[in-house]
Amino acid sequence: MTDLSNDTLRALEARLAVATEADTDLMIDVANGISPNWKIDGDFVWLWWKLLNARAFLDAAVALIERVLPGWDWYVQSHPKRQSEPHFQDAWAAVREPPNGPISGVLYETNGYTPPVALCRALVRALADKIGGGSE
Repeated sequence: MTDLSNDTLRALEARLAVATEADTDLMIDVANGISPNWKIDGDFVWLWWKLLNARAFLDAAVALIERVLPGWDWYVQSHPKRQSEPHFQDAWAAVREPPNGPISGVLYETNGYTPPVALCRALVRALADKIGGGSE
């Protein structure tokens, strides 16, 4: 994974850390930021664009994880928004490499304002660790 810059991943995670919702531009920026690593083919790109156009951002985030980290487990959880805590990030997500992987057992988890944002942050954190620098 030498084509992917740790600076790019840090910038992506910083943007995701403050994103209050997923939108087409954010999802495209995440995909473009990690694009040196995913296998682009016409069928995947066509499906992914259909998901974005339908505003199916959770499905698009899952598709991106499954393309970039094939075989990895992913988890997502959403909590109700709290009126008393307007800045509460109500989604949790994580990705984990399968048991036979070189860094198996490591859980890359994070929070986000929405499940798609949290999933993208978990993906970025895992990629940062895989290229050897972490995103924090």
